[in-house]
Amino acid sequence: MNERVVLGLFTWNNYSFQTQANSEIDIEFARWNIASDTLLASYSVQPVWGDNPIPYLERTRKPRMKVSRLNSTCTHVFRWTPGLVSWVSYSGGSYPGTDTLASWSFDSSNPSRSKMEGGKTSNPIVIPSPEDSTNVRFNLWLMNGLPPSDNKEFEVVIKSFRFIPL
Repeated sequence: MNERVVLGLFTWNNYSFQTQANSEIDIEFARWNIASDTLLASYSVQPVWGDNPIPYLERTRKPRMKVSRLNSTCTHVFRWTPGLVSWVSYSGGSYPGTDTLASWSFDSSNPSRSKMEGGKTSNPIVIPSPEDSTNVRFNLWLMNGLPPSDNKEFEVVIKSFRFIPL
């Protein structure tokens, strides 16, 4: 995966910035413009960034996962409840899988944080709540709009998506 390519799988709500920091929960794959980075997966509960250049480290995790495992079919899942968000990535295409690649949990014992974006600041939250207009999004984008440094095309195939209400 080129260091300028980012794949995002996340929840979003255009109308909940102030109260829920856009109800954003992320699974992202990227080197974040660092070619030598071998930890491609990131699990995050927004807000990750505040008014300083250092992220709220407790809100995001880059689990150790062999890069080669991401070159074949994988299943990535998160479970979102009011007091806990937990992620797990499996090798293969079944859920639940038997070969866990990585996992992490974030619970309501963490400090509340505010999201800053476009000159606005959200209310402080620990775990955002989904609302009626919260939806799932996938995006594949380039850091700072720059083309891949190796000038190669990059492709992601999403075989399926499933929402399982709790």
